[in-house]
Amino acid sequence: MMLIRPQQMHALEQALRERHIDSLQEQLQAELPEHLHAVGTPTARALIADGLERAVGHGFTSLAGATVFVKLLFVLGERFDRDPALPCAAILKERGLDEPTRVTWLLDSLIRHARSLSLPGEG
Repeated sequence: MMLIRPQQMHALEQALRERHIDSLQEQLQAELPEHLHAVGTPTARALIADGLERAVGHGFTSLAGATVFVKLLFVLGERFDRDPALPCAAILKERGLDEPTRVTWLLDSLIRHARSLSLPGEG
């Protein structure tokens, strides 16, 4: 039987976390290059790491849920989850729903919010 020591498990977890940060940084570079460029690489990595931790704090434990959370952080601002002007705060506090439903509600509410901000004739 193989035994994994706590130090080995910690090293493995850290390596997986760094890989996830790298992957998210690549996605952001492809999808939101202007947002990534605005903060610079070192700051972007720190924001991604912080966003992943905060995503877990909001109950997003899947890769998909955490990824949505981090991308919203770059689009809406570093503290979007605490901004009472955005519909996110209430949805993020809703723990009675499963994660995929919360992610869908979050994205839908943000689309509605964005449409409400558009100028007449834009959409």
